[in-house]
Parts: sequence; C-alpha cells; structure tokens
Amino acid sequence: SKNKHVKKTMGKFTTVKRHLQEFAPELKIKDLTLEFIQDFEQHLLKQNKKGCKNNEKLDSNSIADYLKRLRVIVNEIIKAKKMSRDEYPFADFEITEKRKERGRLDGTQIKSLQNISIKDSAVRLALDLYDYSFNNGGIRWGDLCRLLKKDIKDGRLKYATGKGEEERNIKQSTRSIEIIERSRTNKTAYVLFKRLAGHRSCHGQFLCFYRLSFINSC
Repeated sequence: SKNKHVKKTMGKFTTVKRHLQEFAPELKIKDLTLEFIQDFEQHLLKQNKKGCKNNEKLDSNSIADYLKRLRVIVNEIIKAKKMSRDEYPFADFEITEKRKERGRLDGTQIKSLQNISIKDSAVRLALDLYDYSFNNGGIRWGDLCRLLKKDIKDGRLKYATGKGEEERNIKQSTRSIEIIERSRTNKTAYVLFKRLAGHRSCHGQFLCFYRLSFINSC
C-alpha cells in the first residue's frame, strides 16, 4: 500500500540520519562538502549490517542507497536556499553500485518449489500462477490477470500480450491444465484465473516466487 511504501522510505532516511549522527554528531550544513561525503562513505564501509550476528559489513549497494538518500537531503537544502548550487558536494562525487550476479535454480529446486504444500489460499494461488507462467514461456502478471476462458481452445493458449507483441500460441501441458482446473474462476466468470480479496498480496507473492526461480533466497 501507499502508506507502507512511505513508511519504508522514511525508514531509510531514518537510517541515514542515524549513521550521520554517529559519524558527525555536530554536523552543520556548511560541513556538507565533497571531502565530507568521501569520508562518510569510508565510515559506512566499516559499519556492520544491523542485526547481523556474524559482523557482516554493509554491502556497496546499501551504502549507495544511503548516499542517494543523503543526496536527496542536500538537494532539499539547496531548494530551501540554505546552500548554493556552487557548493553542491555531489557534483564531483559518483555513487557506485555493483550489479548482483544471480544464480538460477536447477530443475530439482524448481520442482521442489512447485510441489511445496501451502495452506494459505492467496499464497497457493500465487504459486499456481507463477507455476503456470513458468510452464508457458514466462507470462507477465498483467497478462495472467487478463487471460480469458475463451483463450484456451483445443488444448492451446492463444492470447495477445499487453505489451503489443504478436499473439502467442502455446500448447497446454498436463501440468498447465491441472493448474487451470485448480485455480480457475467460477462458471459465470469470463476471466480464467481467480482473483482473491488479497489481490495485491497475491501479486507480491507471485513476484517472490518469480525471483526464486533466479536466486536462491527471497
């Protein structure tokens, strides 16, 4: 929800504030120079992750995120005319991030995920939709929600993607048909799959399972 997103964003700014207070308790606007940003970055590199028992250090992407938040704060200071644009400390400072290498799960791990026992109906539906997407060439969430019962004909799925691509024509496997029978809507509905009250939650779970097909944790 919007409130949850705002709360999460504010939490990140609170974390930046905490690190700044630890590094420079008497910080003033005039102290926000290029040298200060560079020294603050070095300070962050020495910090442990919060709640981590094995003293694991902050990773470069977390540090980059904190520096971005600080940059937002500095931009607001400039907007408030409490710092001139000529004094902008980030003008010659590059925030660097590392691209994470993502290892794919193997076939055995995918099969274990597909066969997991789940009681929660929203999570069960999310996994079924992920499973169906995975077995049909990676159907996007938006396209899954728009699939109609008439799109399944003669054992094949025929639909046009929401991205304006050409129509896709996919033969339905036994597993895909099982998922449809388990997760389809009632007889009067036009759309193919159920939509629960927790639709947003279902979307989140779907994305979680999707990411699990590429990385080892979620």
